[in-house]
Amino acid sequence: MAATLLKNLFSCEHVREKTEDPDEPLASILLLEKTSTSAMRARSGKSAKINDKEPSNRPSSTMVRRSRKPMRFRYQVIVMLVVIIMVGAASKKGWQRMILAEEAIENLTKHVDTLLAASNDSMSHSSNDGGIKTNADFVGQTESSHTSSNTHTPPLVTGVSTPGCKDHTQFCTGLCTIVADFLRQRRKNVLSNPKSWSWYYQGVSDYYRCVNAKVVVEVGVAFGAQTAFHLKNSEFIDEYHVVDPFLAGYDPEDPMANEFMKAAPDATPDEISKAWFESMDKDLGIDGVYNGETKMQPGGCKLRMHRLKSVDAAPLFGDFSVDAVFIDGLHTYEGVVDDIKAWKSKIKVGGSLIFNDYNSVAFAGLSRAVNEFAKDERIEVKMIDRTNALVGGKEECAKG
Repeated sequence: MAATLLKNLFSCEHVREKTEDPDEPLASILLLEKTSTSAMRARSGKSAKINDKEPSNRPSSTMVRRSRKPMRFRYQVIVMLVVIIMVGAASKKGWQRMILAEEAIENLTKHVDTLLAASNDSMSHSSNDGGIKTNADFVGQTESSHTSSNTHTPPLVTGVSTPGCKDHTQFCTGLCTIVADFLRQRRKNVLSNPKSWSWYYQGVSDYYRCVNAKVVVEVGVAFGAQTAFHLKNSEFIDEYHVVDPFLAGYDPEDPMANEFMKAAPDATPDEISKAWFESMDKDLGIDGVYNGETKMQPGGCKLRMHRLKSVDAAPLFGDFSVDAVFIDGLHTYEGVVDDIKAWKSKIKVGGSLIFNDYNSVAFAGLSRAVNEFAKDERIEVKMIDRTNALVGGKEECAKG
């Protein structure tokens, strides 16, 4: 009988029947009986104030809450303990049962304390607005941080903070097939000619491997040659994001914008832009067309295409979510400055911003923007190779 009463006394269902709120945490109720009023106030502090709009089953680690009838509950507990003692004393082994009851109470109290301490620790971490302090001299620094101090606070807990998988283009017909043939031929020319852009692809891949880059963003994709190269040869990358508005013919002074108009001179720029995106998305994402003649493993979920301008795509990525951003978009001073502002906070601590065509006489504005950024961040510009500038990242992984 004593064992049955003891079991009922310390079952959650029994305790909750003594309160008006069935969701009242058991830890809060038992802790209330164990802790004095002053200790309880010291534990809860100012955080004990509850917003009336908050749900009633808020975790007890945030605050210790009294049951609505604490005195009635206390008397019930005392009565039950007296009954156990009387029944136990009347039996042959009564004192042993009393000792067992006392040990059971002590063990249960210790267990509640352990759970409460773990919950408090978790809450203190999630509510900590101080975070981990790191040196400000890294690329992932926000604008406000380096204007006031040399420290920056990255988020302590981050969830899924990059755009997820999307279905690739399933069908490519009409103009799309014409543009696809055009792109495949251009991609083949680049990948098969060691004197073209492809000469630095392997060096960039080696750098990504050295820094263990798992999430990479390529801004400005052109014919998709570098994208295809990394999908085929940089197997260690988990997410390869392509960001490009795929705008054809938008600027008479831009050679690449006008190059795509050659694919179908009778089509409008908007029609070609749409076909450009869809054909590349299908070729690389589903069909695994490498250079028009050879195949590769389709990009699938690893390849994530974003038909957006750089500054419009960046907000889709959480801060400190990307290992490296390869910037090969607008080569004007203003365009590079906009790209830097858009992506610098997206880089993880120790991450890399890579700028193509650095130190090119034809793109003096690009080099100026990169140099100013590096100076403001107090970071020396390094070179992965003779054309790709590195800001941040790991110097020992750059070959110069």
